[in-house]
Amino acid sequence: MLTNHIVGTSPLSYMDFTPIASLFNDYVVFAVNANSPIKTGKDLIAKLKENPQSVSIGFATTLGSHNHIAAGLLAKSVGVNARNLKAIAFKGSSEAITQVLGGHIDMVTTAAGNVASHLAEGRLRVIGISSDKRFPGAFAQVPTWKEQGANLVYGGWRAIMGPKGLTPEQIAYWEGVLRKVTESPEWKADLEKNLLLKPGDTVFVPAAPLVYVSGEVKAPGGFAFLRGMTARQAISLAGGFTEDASQGRIVVVREVGGRSQEVKIKLDERLLPGDTVVVKAKLF
Repeated sequence: MLTNHIVGTSPLSYMDFTPIASLFNDYVVFAVNANSPIKTGKDLIAKLKENPQSVSIGFATTLGSHNHIAAGLLAKSVGVNARNLKAIAFKGSSEAITQVLGGHIDMVTTAAGNVASHLAEGRLRVIGISSDKRFPGAFAQVPTWKEQGANLVYGGWRAIMGPKGLTPEQIAYWEGVLRKVTESPEWKADLEKNLLLKPGDTVFVPAAPLVYVSGEVKAPGGFAFLRGMTARQAISLAGGFTEDASQGRIVVVREVGGRSQEVKIKLDERLLPGDTVVVKAKLF
């Protein structure tokens, strides 16, 4: 979602969807073969500092995935250029894990649940986890990266996205549905079972505020608000002006003191969360 358009695997980006909610963070574990000379996270850091190409790192499903990013952030946190890592993308984590078990690559970065059985049976060793606190159960002995001197706390957010241009009412409906789901005992039990939840984790985060664009634009709708966003940028997200917008005017509908008011604005003025940019045709 965040990197596909950068690395060229898809023309779509997060700007082509409406974010609704983040449901949980999928923290990344770093696992090696039980017979690997890499015994701890500090061993890995030392090898990366000496020669980043000396450790082959497998992950799913593509370059730029959150598993790849986790490895890159670890490198960056200890002063190693992430571009120099020996990174190998596989179609699935199971393929990467199989390669580690067979001794063909040195390490896999993946979700904890994917390696839990191999850890329990002594086939893999987990040398670090990218969460802020240790996981319970079989992973209780696995230190976080911060415990091992690397400033890395990172998880792949698992979120629900809707089509581009959802209305505030539609977003609110789905937020309500998802909030009820994540508050259910069954949901939390399933996350704990699959090592996707540890004590203190938040399991529901509503989407970031939106700005709305209406009137004489090609694709009106709601779009994720970014700090510093201008009216021009919001209109660009909405596909740009229609022909009828030429020589028209732009106003912003904004909540002021609990009431909606029209505010005149220039194209390069910054917006506030919740603003609605209205592009009016010349006749109006």
